[in-house]
Amino acid sequence: MEDFWDPISPSHADVDIVGASNWQTDILLPDFVPHAAENPFHLELRAPSSEDKAGQRARWLVSLLDLPQLERRRAFERRFSELFAVYPHAATFSALADLALEGAVADDLWWAFELKEIWASSPSWWSMRRRGSRQPLTPDGGMGMLGWARSHRFIIDRKGLPPEAIIDPDWFDDWLELSIGDPLYWRFIDYAEARIEAFAAGTLDSPVPPRRHIGSRPIVTIDGFDIFNSFSRTAVLYRAETESWALTAARSEDVLSPNKVRA
Repeated sequence: MEDFWDPISPSHADVDIVGASNWQTDILLPDFVPHAAENPFHLELRAPSSEDKAGQRARWLVSLLDLPQLERRRAFERRFSELFAVYPHAATFSALADLALEGAVADDLWWAFELKEIWASSPSWWSMRRRGSRQPLTPDGGMGMLGWARSHRFIIDRKGLPPEAIIDPDWFDDWLELSIGDPLYWRFIDYAEARIEAFAAGTLDSPVPPRRHIGSRPIVTIDGFDIFNSFSRTAVLYRAETESWALTAARSEDVLSPNKVRA
C-alpha cells in the first residue's frame, strides 16, 4: 500500500547509482604555482579620447544653459561637441562656462563660434600697423585677437545679424584710409569693435552702411580724423562720451555714499 506522506516507493529511492566516480580525481585542474599572482580588481581602462572629452564638455556646457526642451539639448550637445573638437583647450570651456553663468543664450554662443571661424579664415582682418610704417602687417597670432568674450559681445551688439554679417568686409578698406592721428589707426579689430559699439548704441544709423567712395575728394582732417562721414570719429566720440558719463556717475556715488560722510 502506498504511503500518502511518502509517494516514492522504497524500490525507487534505494536505487544504486552505477558508474559514478569521484569528481575530485576526474576534473583536470592546473598545477599550483605558489608565486603566481593576479589582481582580481584590475580593469582594462583606456584613456579618454579627444572625442570623449569634447562630448563631456558639451554636456556640461548644456547643463549650464537654459534649454528645457530635450530636442534642443540634444541638438546643442552635438553642436558643442563639434565646437570643443575644434577648440579642445580647457580655457575655451572655462570662457564659455563663464558666459553661460552670466546668462548667455545657447544660440549666441554657437554664433560666437561661427564668427571666430570666419575670423580665422580672414587673415586680413588680423592686420595691424607699427610706428614708422603705414603698410599693415599680419601677425602670426592674429586668430587670438578675437576671444570668446569679444566674439559673443559682437554677436549681442549686432542685434540678430548672422555671423557672416557682423564684420563688413568694406570696413577693412575704410580702416586703411584712416590717418595716423586716428586712435583706431593701429589695429583693424579696434576699428571694427568701435563701429559695432556705435551701432549697438544707435549712434550710427545703419548696421551695414553703404560703401563710401571718397577717392576723388581731398582728405581734410581735424586731430587726425576725417571730418567727412567719419565712422571712426563717431565711434570714438561715442566711446569717450560713455566713459565720461561712467566716470561722473562713479564720482557722484563716492560723494553720496554714506561711508564717505564723516560723523
